[in-house]
Amino acid sequence: MPRHHLLPLLSLLVALVAPAEAAPPRATLLGGDACVQTSKGCAPIPQGGVLPSNEELKAGEGGARLRLTDGTTLELSPEASLKIQMTMPVPLGPGGPVKAQTMTLSSGRLRIDASPSGKTRRAVLLRGPRKAQLILSGESAVSLKDETLSAVNLSGKMLATTANDWSEIPPGKALSLTRTDPKPQLRDPLPTPRFTGGRWATTNLSDTPLLLTWSEAPGARSYELRLLSDKGALLKRLPLGAERNEIKLPDLPPGSYEARLAALDEGGLESLTPQPARLALLAVGLPPGGFRSGPASVQVSEGQSLSLAHAAGVELAYDKGASYAPAGQEFVMRGDLPRLLRFRVPGATLDGTLQIEPRSLAAVVELAPKNARWPRDTVTGTIRLVNKSGSSLPSDVRMVPRVTLGVTPIEARFQEEGPGLLRVTIAPQAGSLPAALRIEVHDQHGIYLGRGFLEIAP
Repeated sequence: MPRHHLLPLLSLLVALVAPAEAAPPRATLLGGDACVQTSKGCAPIPQGGVLPSNEELKAGEGGARLRLTDGTTLELSPEASLKIQMTMPVPLGPGGPVKAQTMTLSSGRLRIDASPSGKTRRAVLLRGPRKAQLILSGESAVSLKDETLSAVNLSGKMLATTANDWSEIPPGKALSLTRTDPKPQLRDPLPTPRFTGGRWATTNLSDTPLLLTWSEAPGARSYELRLLSDKGALLKRLPLGAERNEIKLPDLPPGSYEARLAALDEGGLESLTPQPARLALLAVGLPPGGFRSGPASVQVSEGQSLSLAHAAGVELAYDKGASYAPAGQEFVMRGDLPRLLRFRVPGATLDGTLQIEPRSLAAVVELAPKNARWPRDTVTGTIRLVNKSGSSLPSDVRMVPRVTLGVTPIEARFQEEGPGLLRVTIAPQAGSLPAALRIEVHDQHGIYLGRGFLEIAP
């Protein structure tokens, strides 16, 4: 394996056995869940909690994301175990030793981002089983399985040894350190799986979830999908079998996301960092009186506006049109014809849709008897809410009826007799006859629903 000594062996040994820094390291739990192994079990660490040094840390079922004092970030796979220890100077070429955070990986997988911060260099000295050691500066992925420590240099500098003969691992290359092969050969990591499309944009009012599809990575034993927020925070890690090449992502709150897919080999080592896919779950805000009428449809009144949040970078087309344009922050309902909104993120092969329909709620008012005479008869009024489009009735629409005799309001107490059904009894009223008894109905937002009237004879 091509290798070279970075420094004379004696100076390298001196650097690696130099006294550790007195100040203990600090690591903060940024996401996921983790606990510290104690004699009484595994004590959970709260979000934002500081981890103690020299204690065995175990990631939970969703993995864990940590940040060290110097800004280095660590991502532990589910159930991975890691011990963070003291800092130590290590040689990284010109510029003198770099203060490295030492740690020991006991099991699982680990992603390390120790990329330089401005002019400040950062490094990690990672120990595995027996004498396997790595010095990492930049981005790396590491896996420990069956006492084999495997690593891939995603970017930056990586040094590896099982003794004191360090070798440099170029970016884009991988290796494994075992007791039986102290001088392993460099190899190419698995090819990066590529997203081939899917539905990368949808709305919170649709039953159609986000969908990702990808190409097969030859040699992959499994895949792992990382879902990040638009600010880069790791939200979910989803393990996937090698026989799958698509996944639906339900149960996400509205927002912008980033999906990254990695292929894993038999040792759990990841492929190179893939190009991410941007996802958008748009939040549709309905105007007063607007309501969801189907799995991906809403009804609003003419002239009303829907708001669209998290639409940055999303393209929109109407009906069957092939012309897409950047989605705005609102849509105004014009006329009485339905419109189909089609959303997509560049690179997706399927659209997310939202059908916008004119509001078709109506109140059917019936008054009986038809030949009512006062003061002989009592009038019964029935109001039934219907949706002329055939869609189901919204549960949050409340009918507000108003009763008048001529132009004079009449107090009337309506009884609810079922969903969308009101009934009232109106006793004979004093006043000059004949006159029109009228019931007019609006909803709680003042939107007109319907009316009915009956001429009362003396």
